[in-house]
Parts: sequence; C-alpha cells; structure tokens
Amino acid sequence: MNRKDFKIYSNNEYTYLDSAASSLTPDYVINKMNEYYFDYKSNIDRGLYTSASRATYEFETARKKVASFIGADIEDIIFTSGSTDSSNKLVLMLELYLKDKFAYKNEILISDHTHHSELVPLQELAKRNNLNIRLVSKIDTEISDRTLIVSHMLVSNVTGEIFDLKDIFIKAKKYDAFSICDISSGVGHMDINIKDLSPDAAYFSAHKMCGPTGIGALYINRDISRNMKPAVYGGGMVAEVTDLDSKYRSDIKSFEPGTPNIAGVIGFGYACEYLSTLNVLEIDKHLEDLTSYAFEKFKILEEGSILKIVSEKNTYKNVGIVSFEMYRPNGKVIHAHDVAQLLADMNIAVRSGHHCAAPLIKKCNVTALTRVSLYFYNNKDDIDRLYQALLSVRETFN
Repeated sequence: MNRKDFKIYSNNEYTYLDSAASSLTPDYVINKMNEYYFDYKSNIDRGLYTSASRATYEFETARKKVASFIGADIEDIIFTSGSTDSSNKLVLMLELYLKDKFAYKNEILISDHTHHSELVPLQELAKRNNLNIRLVSKIDTEISDRTLIVSHMLVSNVTGEIFDLKDIFIKAKKYDAFSICDISSGVGHMDINIKDLSPDAAYFSAHKMCGPTGIGALYINRDISRNMKPAVYGGGMVAEVTDLDSKYRSDIKSFEPGTPNIAGVIGFGYACEYLSTLNVLEIDKHLEDLTSYAFEKFKILEEGSILKIVSEKNTYKNVGIVSFEMYRPNGKVIHAHDVAQLLADMNIAVRSGHHCAAPLIKKCNVTALTRVSLYFYNNKDDIDRLYQALLSVRETFN
C-alpha cells in the first residue's frame, strides 16, 4: 500500500517495524487535529459560539466514527486516555458493580498471554478484596460458578496470535461472569464486530491504529453501564450539584468528567475514517501475505540456527507479528536489546524486551524477545532489508 500518506516516509531509508508498539499516523489525521487547534480551538459542551459548537460537533461525530468502526452503539463508547486508562477505570467501576458477588464468586481468570495493562489492575482488585487470580492457557475449560471475571486479549502483542473468543464469552455469560476483552492489538488490523464478539467490556488505543497517542476508548454494553458508577468525578458529568450531594447525567458522558483530549478524540475519529477508506479486510489480507513472506525469510535463519521464532506461524491467525530470539555462532543467546540496538544503527525500528507481557515471556522460557510488527504501510522491501540486517547482526557476534 502507498506510503505517500505519511510524511515520515520522506526518508526512504527508514524501516519502521514497530507498529504493535505504536503505528505511524497519516498526515490526514494530523492535519485534522491541527485544524482543530488552528481554526476552532474551544472547549466542548459549554459555549454557544461558533467554534465551540463546531468543536462539540466534531467531538461527537468522532464518537460515532469510533463506535461504527468496531460495530458498537454510540452510547457504548467512553473516551479515555488509552487502553491502560480504560482498564484501570473499568476495574474501579467493577469493584462496586460486582461487590455483592465477592462472597460466592472469588476467582478471576486471565489469559496467560496477558498484557500488563490488563493484568496489573486486576491484581490490585484481587488484593484489595481477597480474590484469587489464575493465569491459564485455556480459559473456556476453567470457567465455573466461582468465576467472577474472565479477561482475555483478542490478539497477543507478543506472538501475534488471534484468539477465537466468542465461545469463551458465551460461556462466561452462562456462569454469570463478567467478560473483558483487550482488543488493542487487533483494531485496525482485522475486521472486528464487538457485538458479535460479545464481551461485556473491551478497550483499545488510537495510537495502535493510525491515531494519536493519549486517547483510547472503553466499550461497555450500555445495558450494563447504566447500572455502574463512574470511576472519576468532576465537571461535565453532573446533572445537579448541591452542597452535600450530586446527581449525574443519564448519558455516557457521566463517565467523562472534565475537559477531554478534544484534538485526540477528533484525530481518533479521523483515523477510523482513514482506515475505513483503505478497507480493513484489505489491510488484513496484506498483513497475511506480508507475514507469510516474513516467515519464508525467517525460516532460512531458523534452519541455520541463527534465531528461533516465538510467534503464531499460521498467518491466517497472526495479525502481523514475528517475535524471535537470536543466537551467536556458538549457540549462546544474543540479548534482544543488543539486536534492537544494532538494527537501530541501520535505521530499522523494532521492539525488544518482555513487551509488557512478562508472564508469557517466562512461559516461553526466554529472557527477552525481538519483535517485528507489520502494518499496511510495510512491504517486502522492508522484510528484505531486515533479513540482510539480521545477517549483519549475526556477523557482528561471529
């Protein structure tokens, strides 16, 4: 796919292979955010003057775009600063919402592929309320009457694996367990219909799908959120305030106190619009083909004992991520940070470390991994350049 939409690619030597950490943002989205700052910078839901009315319109239009992009209703979308913020706010809301069940439902089940932003808030919930947490590989076989919460990511940000979760969430409902899905690594890379997937709650960040940093969305089925209390309080969310008490708005904005990241929300909406024009199904197909090509090249390195791939090798089930451990000629591991640094010296951007998924890295019996993550603006030339660069890295340690 054409790179003309990204000014950053004016440097043709730049090889960006770290979209799972943060995707590039097209000029179109950046220009739309600058348009807000240059042409109609105002707060929302407050002023009646022209720029304030336009800011409010663009903000709420963005909510429609984001909701539509994942097949949700407008009232299902709560804007946050990103997936981590969404996860933390959701857990605080659940602490009150589920509290009456703690006496007889005391188990939280989490996928062993969990990201820290999913795991850590739930760990804190468990510690505060004497609940049990279990990281398991097959959640569907573990759900029982004791299960309070089921949490599973849609896509592993380490292995790229796309999980089939619908039956898990159906079973969670059968046992009256609250289901959460981190869809951050999947949105914008594959077709997602959140109503069909059917978790009770889900979250994702704009910066992994061509949007700006510092903005994300928390999806909660509105039939559920109507019975939940907000996690944060302040102006903009209230219907009535007296000296001793307050009543909150009846719409979704009761969960969005204060002045939001207006430009970020607008950019989020236009990122969804931009991706829609490209067609997510076409992006998915491009990623499948490119990942297949990457595995072909990496197979040569793997058969030569240069590296070991730790990723889902069925490209139909991989969102475009190839993680690996690399070895010296004597068989000893080259630390992932050293690999990433040498690649950086050759103007190739990858990620190294535990990828905010330490339990999974430990399970894979590695210290750290180098991760290559692809998106629609990558091509086979990127893979070829990486392949040659990895041979150079190997030679450095010869």
